[in-house]
Amino acid sequence: MFYLKLAGQNIRKSMGVFAPFVLASLVLFTLICSMFLLMLSPVMKSMGTGAVSIGLGIVVLTIFSLIMEIYSFNFLMQQRTREFGLYNVLGMNKKKVALVASIELFFIFLLVIVLGSALAGVFANVLYLIFVNLTNYSDLHFSISPLAFAMTAFLFAVIFFILELLAIRTIGKTSSLILFRASEKGEKEPKGNVLLAALGVLSLGVGYYLSLSSKAAGLAVIYRFFIAVLFVIAGTYLFYISFMTWYLKAHRKNKRYFYTPEHFVTTSQMIFRMKQHATGLANITLLSVMAFVTIATTTSLYTGMSSMTSRLYPKETSITYPVSDRNQGETVYQQSVLSHFPEKAHDSLSYLTYQAG
Repeated sequence: MFYLKLAGQNIRKSMGVFAPFVLASLVLFTLICSMFLLMLSPVMKSMGTGAVSIGLGIVVLTIFSLIMEIYSFNFLMQQRTREFGLYNVLGMNKKKVALVASIELFFIFLLVIVLGSALAGVFANVLYLIFVNLTNYSDLHFSISPLAFAMTAFLFAVIFFILELLAIRTIGKTSSLILFRASEKGEKEPKGNVLLAALGVLSLGVGYYLSLSSKAAGLAVIYRFFIAVLFVIAGTYLFYISFMTWYLKAHRKNKRYFYTPEHFVTTSQMIFRMKQHATGLANITLLSVMAFVTIATTTSLYTGMSSMTSRLYPKETSITYPVSDRNQGETVYQQSVLSHFPEKAHDSLSYLTYQAG
């Protein structure tokens, strides 16, 4: 009971420290749960590849969420190492400190599940209305599926379990003195791996080539684009983590470039900052690319559908015949209009109206 109260007090009193991690978890949970709600809605069953596209999007977003959660949790742990070290100095052994950290994670998990589920229900409905208005789809049957919340909660339970293992490892492998002085410890210089740097550039090239050179249709182009997205994600992280470090170190070896007033300090600072912020920069880049691709794809589909409709049906024509029988009207329409076209019409729709006067 003591550890439950201590964990709750830590979250309440240090909400400013926990806020970035909680907000990141809440946003990611809301996005994934909203996509699950859309995928499991009844209308998706009649939309062909729509459910498959959303399912692949969930896979990509889950991978991104795992990386983002680990990054934000590591940032949280760096800010709390002094606090954990103080607990250890005051008499709490590492198992008890790890227990407090695990209880804090569990409380945050429950908070994310409750608030995220409520936000996802609202956000998914808004997304669905936007989607219906863009596509002019008349079958409005959006429903809240409990399975979507259960699947999202399971995914985040796995992610938070991984975070708990990381917390236990961080607390268990370091002494109380190291934990207490971790915030005062200087940063080590990052290592630039040439192989990983080349692999990052190659992955980016392959990813963008696959996405831009596709000429397939239907599910084939969706799967090809999914593979391209995975290559771009891997390449972006490797680019910032390995390639940029290798590139800056290569410039530092160039004495003519490095030993100048404008490059001497900035290059050295950039090398250390890339170690601290490489993952964050990669996350920002991927979010920007995802937003740009989403906006561009939605705009092109919407304008393309409108232009295609205008090209196929440039004019709206209404023909009225003064007949007393619908069959007679269709016969007159066949003789006066359709007989002049080389291709025979298979489907027709006619209305019989009455006017009293």
